[in-house]
Amino acid sequence: MQGLLTVAVAALSIAAPAAGQGSHGLTFVAGVGYERGGPGPSLVESLEAADLGDTRPERCYVQTCVEAVEHPFYFDDGLNVVAFIGARYRFPAPFSLELIGSNGQRGHAEGFNMDTKETLIVSYASFMLTATGGVHLGPLRLEAGPVLNQILWETTRNSDKLREQGKPVFGTVVGASGSIRISEVYLSLRAGVRQFPTIDLRDLGVPLEAEYSSFYVGVTVLPALSG
Repeated sequence: MQGLLTVAVAALSIAAPAAGQGSHGLTFVAGVGYERGGPGPSLVESLEAADLGDTRPERCYVQTCVEAVEHPFYFDDGLNVVAFIGARYRFPAPFSLELIGSNGQRGHAEGFNMDTKETLIVSYASFMLTATGGVHLGPLRLEAGPVLNQILWETTRNSDKLREQGKPVFGTVVGASGSIRISEVYLSLRAGVRQFPTIDLRDLGVPLEAEYSSFYVGVTVLPALSG
């Protein structure tokens, strides 16, 4: 991934401005990226506030011992790789509309209370539908718009699953991309910031709140149909 982004940055830096104007009309968009952020950091704060921030002591089973673990903490599952797929409509004027589906952060956060011996695990996986309006300045596209984030939550207390539920939340994205034409496709290096309001998880049986915010970078391609 880093090698691909390096090549894209180098190509954009030497491209002529007219090389990345983009095709007029409807084209399809696809690509991959890397996302950093998600609800994990805010879940850690929420678990701490809910008195689930104790250190689990060392445990031994026969000849095997597990070291002490400080709580709360969170882990991102996977490599934070994002897949983009969607479509863009470019007007004759320097404006375009884009609709893209993508996956978001997937992981879990865990808290522990020493007095009650309670372990609480909150797992999450998100899927996004992003609509942006963009203005084209040479090879650059500046974009902003709403994002629908369908987050799948699962809560587990002491190995017993409490509830699993999907919770949609609307947010915003602000980003930019730079494009060059290579043969019959446009290659774009893009980056942006996603921000969502606080999500109340009490209806999942836990006194927690979460906030999803993230930064992403990626590379997308779209066919050069005309223009």
